[in-house]
Amino acid sequence: MSELARNAPVFRRILLTGGNGFVGGYLAPALISALPGAEGLMLRRPGTTGCPERWAVVEAEVFDREAVETIVARFKPDLVVHLAVQTSVGESKRAAEITWRVN
Repeated sequence: MSELARNAPVFRRILLTGGNGFVGGYLAPALISALPGAEGLMLRRPGTTGCPERWAVVEAEVFDREAVETIVARFKPDLVVHLAVQTSVGESKRAAEITWRVN
């Protein structure tokens, strides 16, 4: 084992936002595959469906500060991957405040 591998952090709890998006659809399975002992929790927007395999789900809006703080306090992630973002330029202009809060 290399020195780098020996000193690499060990992630046991991963909190993921945007797991249903394009990047999340590829990254979520890769994370669980690379870290088989890790527990994955995906923050999913209320009213949406789907979840990457081997991930638990909790529903909340990513910009709901109180809900997110509660989720983080309970789950205690050692890695947070934030992929829930507004990518549409047109939508970001139309809904600038929400885009700012989410991104």
